[in-house]
This record gives sequence, C-alpha cells and structure tokens, in this order.
Amino acid sequence: MKKARTLFLILSLLSCRAALAQDYILDCFHSDDNVERVQFFYNADNLLESYHYISNISGDINDLIDSLYYDERGNVIRINFFQYYENEWIFPSYITYTYDDANHRLTRTNYNDWGSGFELQGVYTYHYDGDLLTGYEMTLDGMPLMRGTYTYSWIDNDSVKQCIEEHNDVWGGTGWSNSAMSTYIYNEAGNCYAESYDYWEEDYWEPESSIEREFDDNGNCLQRQRISEFYIVDRVRFSYDETCSINNVIMPNHPEPGYTWDQFASRPLSYAWETMNDNNQLIYVCDYIFDYKTFEGIPQNDMPVSDMISIYPNPTHDKMTISLEGLRHYEVINTNGQTVIQGQTNGKRNTIDVSGLASGIYLVKAYNGQSWSVCKVQVK
Repeated sequence: MKKARTLFLILSLLSCRAALAQDYILDCFHSDDNVERVQFFYNADNLLESYHYISNISGDINDLIDSLYYDERGNVIRINFFQYYENEWIFPSYITYTYDDANHRLTRTNYNDWGSGFELQGVYTYHYDGDLLTGYEMTLDGMPLMRGTYTYSWIDNDSVKQCIEEHNDVWGGTGWSNSAMSTYIYNEAGNCYAESYDYWEEDYWEPESSIEREFDDNGNCLQRQRISEFYIVDRVRFSYDETCSINNVIMPNHPEPGYTWDQFASRPLSYAWETMNDNNQLIYVCDYIFDYKTFEGIPQNDMPVSDMISIYPNPTHDKMTISLEGLRHYEVINTNGQTVIQGQTNGKRNTIDVSGLASGIYLVKAYNGQSWSVCKVQVK
C-alpha cells in the first residue's frame, strides 16, 4: 500500500531586515512533480502575510490558507486559518498571541467555530527566567489541563534542552501525571543534531521516535532522518547555493509548531525526500524545490491592512470571501480610487464574484456597524 505523502514544511525564525538589491525572498516551496505546493505572500515590511498550501493528493485537504497579522514591533498577534471544504472556503479557527515588552510570548489563545460561532478552546501561558523559557500551562475556562517544564543542562560540550509535559485528569480525579518528554541536544555551534520523543507508560518513559541531523562545517543541515522502532522512517537530504548566505535571504516566519526549517547557513535549493514503504525499506519519493524572487521583481504595496478583516482566497481569480464579525457593508476599490464592487449584507461572511475585474491589487473596505476595516487583495 502506498503511503500518503506529507509536506514536511518548516519555516525559519529569521529576523526581518532592510532589503538589498542582491537579496532573495522565498517565493514558493513545492515538490518537483507539483503535487504539493506552498506559496508565500509578504507585507511591505517583508513579513509573512499569507501562507497557502495546495495539495493534489486524493483525499487530502486540497487548499489551506493562513493569514498573519502583526503588532508595531513585528510580533504575530493573530493567525486566521482557512480551508477549502466541500467546494467552499470556511473559516474554522484562529489563534491570538500576546507579548511582554521584551517580545517574549506571554499567551497563545485558540478559538474554533464548530458551526455556531467561535468558542474558546484553550489558553497557553508561558513563563520565563530572564530570556529563558522555563515552562507553560494550558487552561480551559480557568481549569489547568496541561503544563510543561523546561530544563537546561550540559553534557560534555553539548547543551541539552528538555521539556516534560504533564496532563491533569480533572474528570478522573487522579490529578497531574507525566504525559510526554521531548529532548533536544545541541553541539558547540548551536546546531540541534539530535531530538528524542518519549511518552509515559504507567511508570517509565517509552521511546516513541527520534530525529538525527548531520551538518557541514558551515552549519548547513545536510541530512535529517527520523527513526521509530529502530527503523529510519523518513529522510531528507539538502542541497545549497553556497555562494549565497542565508543572511541574504528573507525566509517566512510562522510561529506555530511544524513550520520551522532545519539550520541553514547558505541558501537552500532543494531536498530529496525518502520514506519507508510497507517492507520497512526507504524509497525515494521526490525532490522539494525552494523557489526565490529578487526584490526587483516583487511589487511593493503600502496599503493599510486591518487585523480584523480577512479575505480568502487571496490571491483570487474568480470568487473571494470577506470575513468580518458583524459585516454590514463592503466595497472593492481599485488603485485609482474607484469603487468597482459594493454591497450590503448581514452576518460575518459574504462571498462575491470578482471574475470580471482586471488583474491587480485592490482594497476591500468592510463596515461592521461601528468602524471600517481595510484589507488588500490580489486579483489574478
């Protein structure tokens, strides 16, 4: 039986900086057969504004969009998640974040809409000792359900970070118990070359999986492999443009787990992906390609963007959905200041046809009965 393909997309946490003429910006990431593709869109500050995942795998979710919003310091304060479901775009969840004056994340709050409006699904609160993350706690309706404790130590010349998670069985009345343990080992250069994940089995830690990485002398990750039950179940091997430093590349920054690239020193070009078949053997599947643009080829737009309104899909070529709590009135305005579409509605979402509009950038203004929100959208 052929295994389902999974896009192992992980985005780097690189700070934004002033763009130079010779710099690159990551435009998209895709399999060489174009079965899977991620397209990135950036705001005027070169921060990730929208993340589109498209899959042509049968039975997979074919289209996902994350829309990111920022505070004045460049911290992500909200992510709206959209997905294409049963031939229409839906807005099932969003996450909000808060930070202290040192830009440490203080809270992460998740909301889901199960069909009757958004409901609070949990609040993560993070704790620090100076700049060092020491733990977190997840609560729902004020009830603590999960917590994690971070410890830091040294083994010879390597540093070790470990997190032990505990769950609170408030319904069974058994209190706190161990749940999972994650361990990360770093070499002297600060590269994480080993990770391990264990789960609690009554009275001992049971290994679940581990990750091993190999690096070159410059700090580029050459290979990453995941091991489970003594088998290599997944392996990727990277190639680089060693004439270009990663410091000369803008990479998208997404704060959620599962979006973090391996360590790079040079500009990554591709990686070859192998996975385990039903006979416990590694087989080659495809290459994943990093495609870049230079800044000369990227249109800059300084139009204001609200953190309350969402437009999806964006870019679009035929229809788009305007999402805003209390939506009453909307206008679509071209770059000449002309209103090309407008309408009235009553609710929080409205889908309109833009197939008759010329390709380009438009402003969408929406009114919720108290104030206007503005968002830019690209029509292809």
